[in-house]
Order: sequence, then structure tokens, then C-alpha cells
Amino acid sequence: MDIFKLYRDFWDYSFENTGDIKPNHIAIFCFAIEHCNRLGWKTKFGLPTAMVMEATGIKSYNTYIDAFNDLVKFGFIKLIEKSKNQYSSNIIALSNFDKALYKALDRALIKHTTKQHESTVQSTSESTSSIIIPIYNNTNIQDTNTQTPLAFNFSDALILLGAEKNYVDEWLKIRKLKKALNSETGFKGFKRELEISNKAINEVLIICIENSWSGFKNEWLTNLKFGAKEEATKYPTKYLNEKS
Repeated sequence: MDIFKLYRDFWDYSFENTGDIKPNHIAIFCFAIEHCNRLGWKTKFGLPTAMVMEATGIKSYNTYIDAFNDLVKFGFIKLIEKSKNQYSSNIIALSNFDKALYKALDRALIKHTTKQHESTVQSTSESTSSIIIPIYNNTNIQDTNTQTPLAFNFSDALILLGAEKNYVDEWLKIRKLKKALNSETGFKGFKRELEISNKAINEVLIICIENSWSGFKNEWLTNLKFGAKEEATKYPTKYLNEKS
């Protein structure tokens, strides 16, 4: 997926439909692109409501959902599965949007550049440099080969999988009490078992919290079904201390 095309199409539409796009639309759409990027550009992915509201600074759920629904209506986001409430995730996909047919923003930029050129005929070279050079000499743009990798964060990794922050916080308290290590290896093990279980991450976290599990294995769900709850509750601590 071309991230530059996503942004370009969005701003083309915004410039041609100035009454439609508001700051909240911009914030939510930009965060959705960032979230999709961090997930490895998955075709469909969860967009946790609470996480988006926290990241964008939107305090009201009604304000958020109105802006989100607008983005769906405008065609920037495809809603695959609607969330049941404000504490669950919408399953979405980013659209290959191409409704901005007349490229009004391109025309405006060309017009603006032409006017500036005409007003500074005697210093054309300097004017062109003043427009172009700052864009490519931006000191905030770094060579990706020299960037220091970010330290692994267990909580953020769970949220990127679609987990609600309140469930993550509760589960991490249990893990802390049982002295479970929040390592990347432990996270990968959790993710593997989550995929085997074929359950939603929030559903699994609720089960872990209710049973005071500091870890998770799909086979423990079978133990619960057959009434061996006490054994299933004791085993996770031992397993996590050995594996994490």
C-alpha cells in the first residue's frame, strides 16, 4: 500500500470539499494509517476506539464516532466489522480512495507558485530554492538505516494487536504480582497461542484476568470447559516463569 498516495488522495479530497473535512477527520485518518503501518500493512485490522481517542485527544465518544462514520461515508475507510460498544475495536481496511478527480490542490499549488514567480521575476533562482530546498533539507528527516530501534514494550505490543487498554492494564497487574517477565519472547508465545485459539484478544484477556492467569495457552481453555479450573489456574504461573 502506498502511504504517500493515501495522504495525497486525502488532501486532494479535502481541498475540493472544504466543508467536509474537519481536524478530527484528519487526526483519526492519520492515526489509522500509522496503526496499519505498525501492523505491517495488514489488509484488515482492528482500530481500538479507546486507543484512537487517547492518541488524537478526542474526549467525547460521540465526537469520535461521528468523525469515524464520516470517514467511512467519504470512502477513506472500509468498515469490515462494527464494534459493539466504545470499549471494543472496529475492524477496518484502508480504501484505495480516488474520488478527487479534478486535483484542485494541484491547480492551487501551481497557481500559487506562478504568482510567487511573477512577483519575484528578478530573483527566480532564489525563489525556487526557497520553496524547494527546505522540503528536502528537513533536519527531522533521518536516514532509516541510522535510526536506533525502539525498545520493546509489552503493553504497546498488546494494544497494537487490538487489545483494549483497560484490559491490558488489569492483566499486567496480575503479571506483576506473579513476577512474570514482560519480554518480547513471552509476547510472541502469547500471540502464537492467541492465533491457535482463534479467539479475539480482548476475549482472551478477560479470561486471563478472571482466572488470574499470568500467561495463556490454548489448551487451558479445554481444562476450563471440563471443570478443571483450579488446575488450569495454577499452571499458567509455572509455565510463564519458565518460558518468559
